[in-house]
Amino acid sequence: MFHNKRKTYVRIFLVTLLVAVWSTCFYVVGLTSEPITLTIWRPPFHTDPAAEDAFMTKLNNKFEKENPGVKVELVMVPWDELMPKYAAAVESKTTPDISIGGATHCMALVPSGMVLPATDLIREIGEDDFYTTLLPYIQWKGETWLIPQIHSARILYYNKKHFLEAGLDPNKPPTNWDELVEDAKKLTRAGRYGFGALYSRDYLPSQHLLMFMVQAGGGMREGETVIIDSKENAVGLQFYADLYLKHKVVAPGAVAATEMMCVEDFASGRTSMGIFDQGWAGAWRDQLPQERFSEFGYAPLPEGPNGGKASFGCNDGGWIWTTCKHVDIAKEWLKFWLRDDNMQEWIEMTSYMSPLKHQNEKWMSMYKEQPWRIAATAMFPYLMRWGYPGGGHPADGIIETSFIFSDMLQEVVVKKRPVDEVLTEYQKKFEELYSSYK
Repeated sequence: MFHNKRKTYVRIFLVTLLVAVWSTCFYVVGLTSEPITLTIWRPPFHTDPAAEDAFMTKLNNKFEKENPGVKVELVMVPWDELMPKYAAAVESKTTPDISIGGATHCMALVPSGMVLPATDLIREIGEDDFYTTLLPYIQWKGETWLIPQIHSARILYYNKKHFLEAGLDPNKPPTNWDELVEDAKKLTRAGRYGFGALYSRDYLPSQHLLMFMVQAGGGMREGETVIIDSKENAVGLQFYADLYLKHKVVAPGAVAATEMMCVEDFASGRTSMGIFDQGWAGAWRDQLPQERFSEFGYAPLPEGPNGGKASFGCNDGGWIWTTCKHVDIAKEWLKFWLRDDNMQEWIEMTSYMSPLKHQNEKWMSMYKEQPWRIAATAMFPYLMRWGYPGGGHPADGIIETSFIFSDMLQEVVVKKRPVDEVLTEYQKKFEELYSSYK
């Protein structure tokens, strides 16, 4: 009888041990017996919402299949609603597990104390595999705060048919500012303007103004020191303004137009050249008649004085909030996005490129068939963003969303104020913004 009781106790012990081991195994791989919901907020990145929705559904279904017990809940948020939604969520502590968005969005939120550092995850993925032009703008106070998911550059788009009509060689787009002005003048004629640019309160003119300043040898910050009021920035601001005021190669409505209007002007043939993100090439490839799309040419951006090169780059990506209850699973999802099979499908659909060097090198044979990617690759060593050359800072998010660079353009182009006077005034505004975070 004692022998039977001992066998019963042994069975009970073994069953208990197996249950404990089984539960532990589930915990180790990021699973529990209770369903886990991973909530992600994300804005649209692709110009074809249906294609992007299908891709994201497929991606998250795959993640759920590989991680039984995990449910991904994706919430799409329009770009212009992101910051208000973040602010409300921070205030109420109802943030999601992961957010995907702009690097400056993430950096602006870091002082709230509700963004988890991503430094260890960057190292786990392979810090050396990320482009060195990406990381400085997502680093602050010794930490990296975001995992880049998208890599792209602004490039020069031009209409080869228009070049031929103007007596220009379609295989020789402008390579410097002087050539850009000269070609734009020849391309400007009744009903058409040589260059598409904006001077309104919008993201595109803000980005382009900083880009022209950097091409002229200027920038925003050196460390914590604001350098807005510099002779180099004055050259960049004056050049951008003169395309409209002096050279008359930009449409009169550019002072009030939107980014989409500028994009549509080039796509429809109302402008002959423009600076846009490489991603637009993929959108136009899928949406425009082949005859029209075949007219487009692509080139690295023209150099500024003394050979200055710069392109406003995209390093948008994802970050984890401190309210996330399953950080390990959130990290797995961010790594999952960057996996070769998923990233390849994404870049084939969107014409973006990977933030990881080894993937772009692996797929270079595919890129060579798409000249816009070649033009973008040539600009990768010269990518810059808000804060250049000083790296990331929370105030850069305020600078981007407040259109302070567009305001400088408006002061010169619309109000006809002297460039030097405007830069001196705005130097003080930038200093006040940055000093508020010290």
